[in-house]
Amino acid sequence: MGLRSLGRIREHAGDKESAIDLYRQAADRGDNVALCVLARMSERAGDRATAEALAQTAVRRGVPTPLRYLAELRAQAGDLDSAIDLYRQAADRGDNMSLRALARNCERAGDHAAAKVLILEAVNRGSASGLYDLARLRQRAGDRANAERLRCFGLNEQGEPASSLV
Repeated sequence: MGLRSLGRIREHAGDKESAIDLYRQAADRGDNVALCVLARMSERAGDRATAEALAQTAVRRGVPTPLRYLAELRAQAGDLDSAIDLYRQAADRGDNMSLRALARNCERAGDHAAAKVLILEAVNRGSASGLYDLARLRQRAGDRANAERLRCFGLNEQGEPASSLV
């Protein structure tokens, strides 16, 4: 059984100190998921500096995902400025899911124009799933025809729903 798995067992048993120690050992041996878990635990404990340092370690290892996780936690806590900064950092390091997550936050806040811009940015960076997000926005705005065209054919060169695959 791996160190991270043992850490999870200790964490679920309520022994956070042992869990953190096991996660650290796993992270020291190159387990990037353990780094992500440690970053989340630090953030939830209110230690933002440690959480960001752990996330940046993951970024240096080529894994930007922890930045998105921290951004999500901060958005849930109402710290939108910090969340936006972390989402952007993650996106700039190749995590296009962070742009989509930021777009969902904008959408929940009622800023559909900003959500659309962020989704288009994600699509331009290679996120095919962003097309579904864009179709969902069009559908909610009552534009069912273009939403369906997006789902079927994607975007044309002008960034509008294509009418065919050609």
